[in-house]
Amino acid sequence: MPYEKSTNAGETTFHVNPEKAPSLLKSLIIPISIPYLIMWALDFLLGLATTAILGAWIYFSQNSKNVTQYRTPSRFSVTPEGIKLNGVFYAKDNIHRLIIRNHVDEQYVFVSNYQSYHAPASTARGLQLRQKLIDVSYRVDLESNGKAIPLAGGLNEPTAYAVLTDVNRVLKLNER
Repeated sequence: MPYEKSTNAGETTFHVNPEKAPSLLKSLIIPISIPYLIMWALDFLLGLATTAILGAWIYFSQNSKNVTQYRTPSRFSVTPEGIKLNGVFYAKDNIHRLIIRNHVDEQYVFVSNYQSYHAPASTARGLQLRQKLIDVSYRVDLESNGKAIPLAGGLNEPTAYAVLTDVNRVLKLNER
């Protein structure tokens, strides 16, 4: 299960583990394998240079901010009085709302009608990979004092809603 909760003396502790981000290498291995092998067959140095460039591009893409942001395990405690996260207590009266966000989907991406109907394979593959990343980039935020504080990130949508619902139940936010 992506998250676990345990209750001890009126305090519910959540342990949330993020989903794995999609692998760029796995997505590209089939479409680039034949051109890649041809480059190696034509010239050793061309193949070596292509390997270095492709490897660096994949490494930096997999470690970009979009892929790694909010994708760390989190642990926080909830009581009917508030939420304790990283040693900081947020009182129920100071919590404006709990909300689900997706940091990848918040970015505006323009795709014209031409591209959507006549997209080259590379564009289609990139949009597919982006959608896979969107699917596992939900986070649950606590808003307090004009700031959004991430409680848990790197989640799929059902898990994010489950965490949000469980935290709301403990806090009894709907009863205010």
